[in-house]
Amino acid sequence: MWHFGTENFVIVPIISLSKFLVLNLMNQPSMIQSPCDAPNLERTTLKDAELATIAATLAQYDVPYLRISTKTSGLPPLPQPLDPHTLIQKLAQHTDPRVREALIPLFLRHPEYHQFVHDLVFASNRTNFDQKSSRTLRHFYTAAVYLQHLWRGSLSLYLGMFSDLPNYFGETEFGLPSPQIHWGEAGLRVLAARFEQETGDNWLTTYESALSRFLAQRQLKSFG
Repeated sequence: MWHFGTENFVIVPIISLSKFLVLNLMNQPSMIQSPCDAPNLERTTLKDAELATIAATLAQYDVPYLRISTKTSGLPPLPQPLDPHTLIQKLAQHTDPRVREALIPLFLRHPEYHQFVHDLVFASNRTNFDQKSSRTLRHFYTAAVYLQHLWRGSLSLYLGMFSDLPNYFGETEFGLPSPQIHWGEAGLRVLAARFEQETGDNWLTTYESALSRFLAQRQLKSFG
């Protein structure tokens, strides 16, 4: 089994929290729905060792986006957590979209990790980071930049003071309006439409789901 503290665990995707965690957020744009409106993920056992390491590392960095539950056995001991650079790289490269979207809450919780994005995308000596993964990273990082502006007041309630994520790609690569315009909502919608045109997926819903679950988790933590 996975050994995490004194318990035995297996990783499963986290499910949106219950309706009593309604976001009573004053004077905020109305684009994002409450956590109970976010699409639920199926409860699936994930036995992959790398994925378990990713989930445990996220939890250690105060981003419990993938929940740990006591379910199955027969898995090797959990290795050491990943450093932030490696975690970001592995999230961007992962085949499961639910894992890749964890980049959004990670950057919202740790804006200082922007330096690793810069290293991964711009470093001339980067290795083992293909163009598809690089684009995934640029996409979700940019979504986090605009969500940070859109939900600054709510994020401040749970995170306190935090630094702005530098807008590395929004205006220069994706042609988005400044995150200062309409609290970032305009740019977030353009970003979602751009990637929906490429993939056919509803990216605005993905952003909403990631943000609402992250805030619901912060609210639950604030209850003690």
